[in-house]
Amino acid sequence: MGMLGLYDPDEAWVFPQPAYRLIVGEAQINFRSYAEIYHDLYQGSEVLDWVYTEDGLVCGYHIERPKDSTQFNVYEVELYQYYIQGKKPVGLRGARSSAIHLEQTRLN
Repeated sequence: MGMLGLYDPDEAWVFPQPAYRLIVGEAQINFRSYAEIYHDLYQGSEVLDWVYTEDGLVCGYHIERPKDSTQFNVYEVELYQYYIQGKKPVGLRGARSSAIHLEQTRLN
């Protein structure tokens, strides 16, 4: 898929029933053109609300709430850095850069 990174489809279990399911994806994805990026964002928008910066930092989030009370919520978080032919894109249309805040944390 041209992606390097994390994918964790694991479930968080609280005995005796699972509390939720967490799906996390993180990757660097390389595209050949801006058209491919916009196509990918459009296809994914059916499920995830994408927020992204002009230089291709892309975040999507979705909660699936089942109708059956015996099931649990599914939380999906996707975080990608998009590239075009190995370089960060410039000026992606529809970017909401102010909606993404990056913080550096320090581990002790």
